[in-house]
Amino acid sequence: MREMKMTWDGLLVGPDQWSPKHPQLQPKPHKADPEALKNARPDTQDDNNAFVVYTNVQSGILGTKLDTYEITVGLGEVTITTS
Repeated sequence: MREMKMTWDGLLVGPDQWSPKHPQLQPKPHKADPEALKNARPDTQDDNNAFVVYTNVQSGILGTKLDTYEITVGLGEVTITTS
């Protein structure tokens, strides 16, 4: 019993099985990089410039301003029966 040694994780082992704790099991703390981003927030300026949309309707040009359109679609009925 006098020859037994305690390992780093609390086990009692014989002298032929004992080994010191490997350095990779306790890595050194890593410091954060001291770099910072200058003006990290993106520019909030509106970049929606005028544009032209081409189509195959009439003369082929819709114009530089798109209007919002609404569409409603229906597809059959759903029946659920439980027993």
